[in-house]
Amino acid sequence: IRICNDKWETYQFCRKNGFLTPKTWLHLSDVKAALEAGEISYPVIIKPRWGMGSIAIYQAENAEELEVLTKKVTREIFRSYLRYESAFDEEECVLFQEMIHGQEHGLDVIHDLDGAWQLTVVREKIAMRSGDCARVLSDERIASVGTAVGKALGHIGNLDMDVFVTEDAVYVLELNARFGGGYPFSHLAGVNLPKAIIKWLSGEALTDELVVKKTGLYAQKDIRMI
Repeated sequence: IRICNDKWETYQFCRKNGFLTPKTWLHLSDVKAALEAGEISYPVIIKPRWGMGSIAIYQAENAEELEVLTKKVTREIFRSYLRYESAFDEEECVLFQEMIHGQEHGLDVIHDLDGAWQLTVVREKIAMRSGDCARVLSDERIASVGTAVGKALGHIGNLDMDVFVTEDAVYVLELNARFGGGYPFSHLAGVNLPKAIIKWLSGEALTDELVVKKTGLYAQKDIRMI
């Protein structure tokens, strides 16, 4: 949970385990040095180290915006509920990240209550605001990354993952150790993790609770799922 909540820990976890992830820095001086050295180029993503719900995420297009938006992100962190976790390290509560140009996907990496892998569901994000519009895909290249991350992490239940997919790579962006905003798409496609959890707790064998029955499902969140 600590690795997932702390996006700096997420970055370190990915690097340690060999998963591709956007280059990330904790200090404004370090990202400036990387820009000057040509290690990355603008735009630079600025976001909370302990973030949720897309709060205070900005894109700096130049040096002036980098300075101004860093201050803005910091202010917004401490004006929101993000201030509680950010209080662990107020001097290092903002992250600077290289921007990856690719298609964003969400994954549900499902483990049982002993932390053993069961299923990985892949969703292409068509429109994003807590996973508003998505398509459930069968894509082993993407799924295999999620499965490998889950096995390295050893989480229990659901891991909500965000990845960027380019022509030749899959970059791990964020890990959320919970039911994420995209889970309803997996559920609508036939997966029933809540029922599976109840069966695990009662000692019953699973039947088809962790099976994607509607690959290619395209859905949108409204008051109900459409």
